[in-house]
Amino acid sequence: MGEYDFNPELAVKQAEAQIKAEFEAMRRNPLVMVPHSLGAGGGVGKAAYGYPLHTPPRVYSLREKLEMRMNWQPSVNIVGFSHMDLHSVGDKAFIWIVTNDGQSVVLEDEAALFPSDALITKVRMMGG
Repeated sequence: MGEYDFNPELAVKQAEAQIKAEFEAMRRNPLVMVPHSLGAGGGVGKAAYGYPLHTPPRVYSLREKLEMRMNWQPSVNIVGFSHMDLHSVGDKAFIWIVTNDGQSVVLEDEAALFPSDALITKVRMMGG
């Protein structure tokens, strides 16, 4: 065989060995992608070493969800309220608010919809 002769059996064996090595690397550490040696396409599946294979979705706290809906700056004292605390139990979410004039109010919402439009309206009407 000459220098540029192509051997299909050898090419298949090399490709199979490369695929097995990539699968073994992914089996050992599923969060690290190996660079693809086969195929040419867009960026799908072509991450560099160290990037997670599957990035879990960001889970926001009740406070973060409320801050986003109310356009409040994170971790800043809320104007209009002396104190605010949030907690969820089962399928319900609760907000305990102490207003600047000392009144205490507990608002309830469905945890799956938190913060619902109705809850946002109540908080805004209270001065938040």
